[in-house]
Amino acid sequence: MTELDFREIICEAMTEEYKWVPDPKKLQYNYTFSKQFEKEMRKTMWEYGIDQKEEYIRIGKHLFRKMSVVVLAAVILFALASCAIYFGITWSETQNDKQGTLDVNFDMNGQDDASGKFIYKRPEIPDGFTVTAETEYPDILKIEYMNSANDGIDYIQESGVDTMSLSIDNDDESFMQISINGYKGYARTEGIEPYIIWSDGIYLYYLSGSVPFALLLEMAESIK
Repeated sequence: MTELDFREIICEAMTEEYKWVPDPKKLQYNYTFSKQFEKEMRKTMWEYGIDQKEEYIRIGKHLFRKMSVVVLAAVILFALASCAIYFGITWSETQNDKQGTLDVNFDMNGQDDASGKFIYKRPEIPDGFTVTAETEYPDILKIEYMNSANDGIDYIQESGVDTMSLSIDNDDESFMQISINGYKGYARTEGIEPYIIWSDGIYLYYLSGSVPFALLLEMAESIK
């Protein structure tokens, strides 16, 4: 993949993710902001060298209220900051031939994944399965699923990615790198108990079970 291809993919993803941001043509309205908000915006405008004496800014053929431009810029900066967090995780991997594992540590590139309260994320329950056990810890979620044929699925969501050390069993021909909703992971796609393990830079996710790999993949991709 070339850098140009990568940039195009990122642009398309940003356009889709933040399509709720209003069209600039619709920002020609008078908004009422709190005094504190306007104070902070004036400070921001001063820091970036924007002339505060002019109420409107012309961009191309359009005339915008300056405060609306600053607000839109703040939204875009927030979006880029969020994007930077997700792209801030690096898998540091070492092949351990003796143990038949891929040993992994995570480099958060200066980001701290302990950013707030643990948000429990549950995959969609497959048809024919029910939850037989579920445990919520402050930083871990564990769920067990079962169907009438006694096929079982285990799901784990865990925080603390930046301090984790993993040994992933990769001594299998079906072991492969995969992508779950754009996030890197690994999977064993065949055998008695296939599995998927991946991280979004905030949590580590794990799914395994005595079921077809396609079912695990469908559950993994349902987690947003």
